[in-house]
Amino acid sequence: MAMNVSKSRIAVAVVFLLALTTPLQAATPKAGTKCTKAGSTATAAGVKFTCIKSGTKLVWNKGVAIKASPKPSPTPTAIGDPIGAVGSTPTSTPTSTPTSTPTPEQPQMSMTEKLWSKGVNGVFPIEKEKFSIPTQSATSWQNAYVNREGIPYQAWSAISKNIATSPSKLGSVEILIGPNTIPNFADIKLRMELVSKALPKATNVSKARVFAFNYKDSAWADETFKRLYVNETTAFKNRHRDAVTEICFKERETCFQQAFVDSNLEGVIFIGMTEQGSREQLNQTFSEYSRAYKGVVIGHEYLHTIQRVILGERWFQQSYNPPSWFNEGMAVFMENAAANHASFDAFMQFRAVESAIMYPDCPYSFCVKIEKDQVQSFLSIYNYSSNWSSYPYAMKYQMSARIIEILVALKGPDSLTEVYEYMATGKTFEQAFEHIYGIKYELAKPIITSIMVDQIAAGK
Repeated sequence: MAMNVSKSRIAVAVVFLLALTTPLQAATPKAGTKCTKAGSTATAAGVKFTCIKSGTKLVWNKGVAIKASPKPSPTPTAIGDPIGAVGSTPTSTPTSTPTSTPTPEQPQMSMTEKLWSKGVNGVFPIEKEKFSIPTQSATSWQNAYVNREGIPYQAWSAISKNIATSPSKLGSVEILIGPNTIPNFADIKLRMELVSKALPKATNVSKARVFAFNYKDSAWADETFKRLYVNETTAFKNRHRDAVTEICFKERETCFQQAFVDSNLEGVIFIGMTEQGSREQLNQTFSEYSRAYKGVVIGHEYLHTIQRVILGERWFQQSYNPPSWFNEGMAVFMENAAANHASFDAFMQFRAVESAIMYPDCPYSFCVKIEKDQVQSFLSIYNYSSNWSSYPYAMKYQMSARIIEILVALKGPDSLTEVYEYMATGKTFEQAFEHIYGIKYELAKPIITSIMVDQIAAGK
């Protein structure tokens, strides 16, 4: 009888505990059915569902299976002694060798959760993600769409090979650091050298001056910049009068980056430093953290000086400058490919987080749905176009980098700077594109669009 009573008590206790720990659900979640709050989760039948935005609706996604935690080994007990029963007191000590209790496994994160997760002490869940190397390769415009899954690896591999086999053409570098600034990344020249190696045929600036400063030192950066360039041309001063203030934001207490060249075609680079523990740093995704704390953004800005030194004053002539998507996409692609040249996984991790805002299962209201008509329109804008600012941020930078990736996969990294060199002779972008990529730009646009839209729709 004692055993029966004890078992009854155990059963009552288990039911009571389950009632306390099981979350109440208004309805059992099911893929595609309505939910109420983006980003919320619910579990049913061993599957964890996430509420995502699909078009204008909030619905449950397909869900991710949750691995069951291993059951702990039962504690050995003496016969007739209900050790562990509710209200009982142990009356004897087990003589058997106790077995260790396994640590329960944590539920697996979905890919969407990994893309949007913040880091803990600079470690992000996405950094554990592995990416398989595709077997297919795009060898021409005719088969680029069919073999689109091979494009990221082809582009990364071409950059990696150049960096491994080419010398740096980086000129002299002067680095000025604000009095209250501790650089997030120690070796500033390293990222510049990697970009130089990635583009071995490109003209580099002979000299570059780098201003590294945090928000507290923005006034120092402004004063120092104006003092050092006091003898510059009127045109230079007019163009860059607010070079520091336009990249520093009081409401966020942070400064960002920009780069250009002076009248002698020497590089000027501003690198805003994100302070450890600031709101800006705590809100960073993996790609944002990499830019700030792994120095990735330095490669981005140095690339802009290469573009500028090739074009010279033609940079300011609308007809003889590549479209804004080409200029910015090249910088975003190159910062990632150069910094992560030694690891395809690292390249793809950065790329995936960068693209998160465009993927179909992006769970936030600010997500961007990429459609063919919109991409075609985007590819038609020109440099200094007034409607550049009307496109979503994700298209202007992240999607532009994906377009550049296609061009590198098909014609190699040097093809990018060859566009600038050809335009520097007085040719238009359309003329340069056909000359270098072997196809009229208008015929390439629908191919690029189809690759882009279908890659993103598939979460690739």
